[in-house]
Amino acid sequence: MPLEIGGAPRDPANLWPEPRTIELPGGTSVAADAKDGLENYLHRAVCDGSLLLADAQRLIAGNWIAAWQAAGRP
Repeated sequence: MPLEIGGAPRDPANLWPEPRTIELPGGTSVAADAKDGLENYLHRAVCDGSLLLADAQRLIAGNWIAAWQAAGRP
């Protein structure tokens, strides 16, 4: 869980190396900055009241690629 939306900085389950690039089905590559953009987008949405924290956490914990695409690839 990203720190921006409630992740625990000292929880070992929350500390793992993030791949710099992943390949989506169909061959499209997505860099880690895509996930960073989604994390920042979700943080802003929670802070401005347009998204509940629990919903933001569910989006990132589930299929973050689908959430990133649905958000317009922020």
